[in-house]
Amino acid sequence: MKLHFLCQDSVSNALLRSGAAIITKEASLVHNLGHGMRPPASRFTPMSILRTKTRYIFLMLAAMCASVSIAWGENPNSLFELPDPLKDAKYDILRRPQSTGSSVATDEHPMLPALRYAYQRYERMQREIHDYSGKLIMRERIRGRLKKREYMEIRVRHRSVSAENEIVPFGVYLHYLAPSKIQGREILFVEGENDGRFIATRGGKGPLRDLTMWLEPDGHRAMRSNHYPLTDVGISNLARRLIEIGTLEMQSEAAKDAKVRFTKGAKINKRPCVMIQVTHPERREGLLYHVARIFVDEETQVPIRYASYSWPPKAGDPPLLMEEYTYVDLKLNVGLKSSEFDHTNSKYRFREPKSIDETDVPALDATEDEAIVSSPQSNEVARSDATLSEE
Repeated sequence: MKLHFLCQDSVSNALLRSGAAIITKEASLVHNLGHGMRPPASRFTPMSILRTKTRYIFLMLAAMCASVSIAWGENPNSLFELPDPLKDAKYDILRRPQSTGSSVATDEHPMLPALRYAYQRYERMQREIHDYSGKLIMRERIRGRLKKREYMEIRVRHRSVSAENEIVPFGVYLHYLAPSKIQGREILFVEGENDGRFIATRGGKGPLRDLTMWLEPDGHRAMRSNHYPLTDVGISNLARRLIEIGTLEMQSEAAKDAKVRFTKGAKINKRPCVMIQVTHPERREGLLYHVARIFVDEETQVPIRYASYSWPPKAGDPPLLMEEYTYVDLKLNVGLKSSEFDHTNSKYRFREPKSIDETDVPALDATEDEAIVSSPQSNEVARSDATLSEE
């Protein structure tokens, strides 16, 4: 966390100038004393002592203002600068405008337009979206087996700085709706609290449904049936992760033959989207997927679906779905209250956490393998364009 004092208005500039004058005057006095010169007796009157104390308080403020770097963000009254995970120099190429003269310059990597597109929307989300609620539908292939789709209500609060110049930490709350084995499960994580752990209930049916546990987000118990830790949940984290992976791939020779296509008119839950499809024709070391699709809502300009597919097991077979995450019924900037990220909230079913054996956690739910073709006109869009009740 980096602290900034705001010194670019006229008052702050005057403070700096006055501070410099005080430094010069006081330094002169110290110099004279050091050379045996007696100060005037008037320097030691009660009023002079009070004035001297005031000068030093003023001097301290000026020195603090001068010694700390100056920054102006979206909130010019903020005393804090939030860390940017994409601030590294390797992402500078995404911040540059696209080359003119053609839609894609001949010397640009084929993935660069898609990454710039994603980065622009990521930046906007960081600036303009503070929180949101909705539903998340997710499915992942774990140890070669495709899990059932999981449906959950989701509330996410982005890390931000409040009007009172206080850090508001990232928070996420999940309430599982299906499948039945984990229905009712609740999960809550708040960045920087509870020693970095999240709290979770078991869910499902039976007397242990409200069994409550504290778990490490990247611990074995939490990760054994998930691709990513809970800290990566959300549309902003989804965009950031795709940018990070895409940038690494773009710097690799393995992705030099990538094919990128933008398709308008795709629909997710009846919402018009732009679909970006990235295809790696050949399996090469360092590549994580064969086909990846990102669906960006045309109205809100946020990613609401991501799906990736691995190479087919044999020639002629369709690609295998590896993971999919779909956000529906999103409501942005709803003003979520701090109580919604408090595990003591009486509306939640969290109880006193217990120390339990790993075998008490519900086992992996898996169904038969499923393959989905990579054509944009495939059943994927039609199937994704479904409400929760239709699933």
